[in-house]
Amino acid sequence: MGAEPGSAMNTEDRSHRLQLLAASQTIATRRPPTLLYFLLAVLAVFTLSYEVRLTYQNLPQWFGRNDAPVRPFFAEDIGTEPITISFLTHEAAQAGLKAGDELVAVNGKPVVGTFVFGEAMHKARAGDVLRVTVARGSEPRTAAIILRRSGGHDWVGYVAMVLLVVVVPLLSLGIGFWVAALRPRDPLAWLLLTFLATFAVFYNADAEAWGPVVRDLAVIYRFGVESALPIAAVLFGIYFPEPFPRQGRWLWWYRVMWLLIVPSALLGLAFTVDDVGTVENRAAVMGLDRALAALGTALPSLLILACFLAFFAALGVKWKLAASADSKRRLSLMFWGTVLGLGPVTVLQVIAGIVNQPVEIYFHWWVFMPAYCLTALVPVTFAYVIVVQRAMDVRLVLRQGLRYALARNGIRVLQILLTAIVISTAATLLAGENAKRPQKITAIAVGIGLVWLLRRGAKHLHASVDRRFFRDAYNAEQILSELGDQVRTIVETRPLLETVAGRIAESLHVPRVAVLLDGGQPYRPAYAIGYDPVPDVLFHGDGATVEWLRKEREPARVYFQDPNSWIYREPAMTDAERAQLAALETELLLPLAVKDKLIGFMSLAPKLSEEPFTGSDLRLLKSLAAQTGLALEVARLTTAMGEEIAQRERLNRELEIAREVQERLFPQELPAVPGLDYCGRCRPAREVGGDYYDFLELPEGKLGVAIGDVSGKGLEPR
Repeated sequence: MGAEPGSAMNTEDRSHRLQLLAASQTIATRRPPTLLYFLLAVLAVFTLSYEVRLTYQNLPQWFGRNDAPVRPFFAEDIGTEPITISFLTHEAAQAGLKAGDELVAVNGKPVVGTFVFGEAMHKARAGDVLRVTVARGSEPRTAAIILRRSGGHDWVGYVAMVLLVVVVPLLSLGIGFWVAALRPRDPLAWLLLTFLATFAVFYNADAEAWGPVVRDLAVIYRFGVESALPIAAVLFGIYFPEPFPRQGRWLWWYRVMWLLIVPSALLGLAFTVDDVGTVENRAAVMGLDRALAALGTALPSLLILACFLAFFAALGVKWKLAASADSKRRLSLMFWGTVLGLGPVTVLQVIAGIVNQPVEIYFHWWVFMPAYCLTALVPVTFAYVIVVQRAMDVRLVLRQGLRYALARNGIRVLQILLTAIVISTAATLLAGENAKRPQKITAIAVGIGLVWLLRRGAKHLHASVDRRFFRDAYNAEQILSELGDQVRTIVETRPLLETVAGRIAESLHVPRVAVLLDGGQPYRPAYAIGYDPVPDVLFHGDGATVEWLRKEREPARVYFQDPNSWIYREPAMTDAERAQLAALETELLLPLAVKDKLIGFMSLAPKLSEEPFTGSDLRLLKSLAAQTGLALEVARLTTAMGEEIAQRERLNRELEIAREVQERLFPQELPAVPGLDYCGRCRPAREVGGDYYDFLELPEGKLGVAIGDVSGKGLEPR
């Protein structure tokens, strides 16, 4: 009859089941990203302070400072030369100064760093005399410059300054911080913030005039963010809106990425340190200056050019290979918007870097000013692509979130107003001269009761608003947490599949979802939503689809229009298998795996909006698939344990019946033998034994005893 009951589940299998059951109980819900929000708030305060000071420095009349003077020149370092002057005003030229003069002292104070000139300008007012000592060759000379009042811009220059100092920074930072606040856990959101923040520091902030410590932080921020632009551009091109695959011919993109961002980061750090030293103590960074000068000016410029070319190339490749018309439209807008916005200024800066001259000196203003103004196209393009074209799924958050916030805040305001009315009415009754003690007690009791009822009513209204606006339909993190809680508590396969497939379809607006499970047979639909009828498809374990999911262990996109898609490149993929995927209308496949075992997979049809699944969608779905796979394995093991327990109980019952039958085979009445008392008993080692005895009444008053024994224990055959 085989092994004894319960022996089918060996020790290793028991251990595996217990581990899975324990793991399913330890999937923790994700906490709100409090630390990320705190970091975002600190960055927002710092950047806003920087932009306010930048505007104050360049448009002082907006702040009521009508006596602010115009800078007669700019103090800067070029290569290994001392601090020199450039961009001279008419008044500075009339005082006998020339571009390239070494700045020695300002108002009698030696210039050890550009902060000396910055502090002098910060204290000066229009009409003051600024005494400047310069060295031209070996002759120092002092010039007296009468400072002119700021605000005399021509309308073209004024419009350009407002655009570059106010409009572009506010638009760039607004988009960046808004997306990061909506998606704090999304690395792409922080990358977008870094990329757009570079357009907020494009204009000179004159940070050397901001006072100790503050000026150093401002310089580090400005030049650090500026240096991050080419790095952010490369990363953005490779990862946005979806990353290149990390396999096959796409791997070289990631190799190029590291070849570009590592030297760019090192050079950016070196130049930032050099800029801080120029502000505070020029002599302290002369050694670093010499090292940077040894590299030449052409190498950094060409490196920046290579970064932007990689950025444009990555966007162009994604645009050409995009499978859906929606993706092509978004990527074409991003490509042309960034090319027109960054292309001209990149070319000008590379040329100026090669000739070792500032852009504003080497080129005429009608060349560089339009190029600078065109940079406004970049944040405008990103705003349009993200908000209107839904590149990062934030339009739904904006629409639903705003309505949700208004509804909930309206409830709070109504609750506060009604509570105030109740309290004031009760207070009026209590203060009345004619009010007696019973009336006062009644007023207090009624007031407390009404406040309690208002609180309860507001709680129910909040719950109703939550259901009305479906917060979990657009808050991916909340979906993951709630669904994780539900998955852990479901130990039956059917309810588990219904819950997971239903929530995915509801939250991501996917009309058709199918879950295919193995079950010892080819993978067939075990549960489906949106099909009428469910397609009769099956995928063999050695087929291309199952092998791909088992090997990659990642969500797999299915592009029927793209000849370079894996469903056409896989040699084992047959037309019949592609037809089955088409019957499911598959756009995304999610593997449901535990360790090295592929339990099944989910097929997701295109969204109702026809937009592709974003990187954020993939991260969410990958996490859900991992939890679902674990829960399915736990459900399978739980079912197996239940069946084993039922089988054991059934066997125990059968053995109990066999034991009762065997006992009835033994003599129930003993033959009487005069002068002899006797008895018989059989005690089997297990439920049923192989022993037998009987007492036989023989002629002539004799007694026969029969004894039988079968070798072995229990029912095991021997």
